[in-house]
Amino acid sequence: MVAAPAVEFRELSKRFPGVLALDRVSWTLAPGEIHALLGENGAGKSTLLRILAGDHRPDGGELVLPGTGVDVRTPADAHDARVRVIYQEPNLLMDRSVAENVLIGALPARRHLVDRRRLHELAAEQARRLGVDIDVTTRVRRLGPAARQLVEIMKALASDVRVLALDEPTSSLSGRETERLFAILRTLRSDGVGIVYVSHRLEEVREIADRATVMRDGRVVGTVSVASTTDAELIRMMIGRQISTVFATPDTHGDGRGDRGTPRLAVTELRTGSVGPVSLTVRAGEVVGIAGLVGSGRSKLVRALAGAEPLTGGEVRVDGRPVRSRGPSGAIAAGIAVCPEDRRALALVPDRSVRENILLGHRTVRPRLGFLRVRRREVDRVERYLRLLDIRPADPEARVRTLSGGNQQKVVLARWLAREPSVLILDEPTRGIDVGAKSEIYALIRRLTADGLAVLVVSSELVEVIGLADRVYVMRGGRVAGEVPRAEATEESLLTLALGTNQRSRP
Repeated sequence: MVAAPAVEFRELSKRFPGVLALDRVSWTLAPGEIHALLGENGAGKSTLLRILAGDHRPDGGELVLPGTGVDVRTPADAHDARVRVIYQEPNLLMDRSVAENVLIGALPARRHLVDRRRLHELAAEQARRLGVDIDVTTRVRRLGPAARQLVEIMKALASDVRVLALDEPTSSLSGRETERLFAILRTLRSDGVGIVYVSHRLEEVREIADRATVMRDGRVVGTVSVASTTDAELIRMMIGRQISTVFATPDTHGDGRGDRGTPRLAVTELRTGSVGPVSLTVRAGEVVGIAGLVGSGRSKLVRALAGAEPLTGGEVRVDGRPVRSRGPSGAIAAGIAVCPEDRRALALVPDRSVRENILLGHRTVRPRLGFLRVRRREVDRVERYLRLLDIRPADPEARVRTLSGGNQQKVVLARWLAREPSVLILDEPTRGIDVGAKSEIYALIRRLTADGLAVLVVSSELVEVIGLADRVYVMRGGRVAGEVPRAEATEESLLTLALGTNQRSRP
C-alpha cells in the first residue's frame, strides 16, 4: 500500500498585481523524503513556500495535508498541522535571547512568570541535541548571520514537526555547520518527516535530496530523481536553455584601457581589531577577489572599508585621496559602496517599496526644480535600474519583502549604482541567487568595470572568486596570506594559502 503524501499541491495558482506567480502548480512531497525545489529567482518557489506556511492564500487550486484535517489559511493553521517553514532571511526577535526565540509560544512559566532557569535549560538541551554550540542567553542581535540561521533551525525543531521546508538554509553556514545540518535532516527523514529543500547549490541537492521538482516562470517543469539526473539537465530545466559557463569569458575581462592601471582603491597597512596589517589595491576596470576560510578576517575587512569598524592603523585612499572622515557616511562620501552579506538586516527596509529602497539616502530634492520634475527624475532613475538589473516583478511599488532573495540583492545593487561610486565592494554577492541570475550579476559586474569602476568581491565560493576575479587576495588569520593572479588561481592554490599548508610570498 502506497503511503499518503505528506503534502500535495494541486493546481495551485497565485496572482499578484502584474504577475502570475504560480500557474497551476502540482507536485507531491512524500513522508520520509528530502525533496529539492529548484528554479531561478521569480520561478515561484518563495510564493509556494508562503502558501505552505499560511502567509498567502492561493487564488486557485488546493493545498492538501492528508491526515491532518487542517485547511491552511493562516500561519496558525500551518503550525497546528505541524508544518514549519524556515526562510532564507531569519525571522527572529532581535532584542530577545536565543532561548526566548527558540521557545517562543511555549515559554516555561512559574507562578505566572517566565521561568528563566527552566527556559535556558530547555533551550540549551535543544542546542546540544542538534549539535549547535551557542550561548542561549545571548541576544540575537549580537549574533552573526550563520548563528541566526542556526537559531531559526532550533526554533523550527523545538516542537514536533511533520513537514519542514527550508529556503537556502546553508547560505550563511560554514562547511562544518552545513554537514551538521545535513545530519539533522537525515535523522528527520528517517523519522518520517517530509522535507522541502530549496537551494541554488546543486552540489548540496545532489548530496542531500531524493527527488527534485524544477519550476520556471511559475510552472512546474518536471519532477526527477536526483540520482539519475545530471547537473546539466537540472540547469537546462531551470533556465530553459543550455549554459556552458556562468562567468564572463576571458576576452570580456579588462581590455587594457588607459585607465585600467589607475588604483581607485588603495589600502595600506590597515589594522582593525584582530585584522591587519592588510595592504591591497583595486584598479579602475578591475575585479579583485578576497578569499579565505571562516574567521580569516574577510568580514571584518569589509566592515572596516565600509566605515563600520574603527581603524587602529593604516590608510585607505579612493582615487588617490585619503578617506579622512570615519564612519559609514565618510566611506560613502569618498565613493565606496558596500553591498553587505546580510542584505535584509543591513541594507534593506523590507516593508518599504522597491522605489523607496533604491532611493534610500539619495538627495534628490532640488527646490528650484519643483515637485513634478523631482518626482519624474526619481521615477526615471528607478525604472532605469529595474530594467538594467531585470528586477522582478518590475513594479517600483512592490514591497521588498515580497521579492525573492536574488531580486532583493538586485535592489541593493541598484541603490549603490545610482550613486555612481568609484569602488563597489560586494560581500557574498550571489548568496541565495540562482544559476541564471548569477550569470546576469557577473555580466553586470563586467559591464561596470568596462566603465572604469573598481570592484572588490568577497566570497566563500572559490569557484566564484576564480571565475570572476582578475586577481585574488587570500586571507588567513586576519592578514593577506598571498596574492594570486587569475592565470594561477585554482581551488587548490587558494586553499593552500587559506589553510597555510604551503608558504607563498606575495608578488
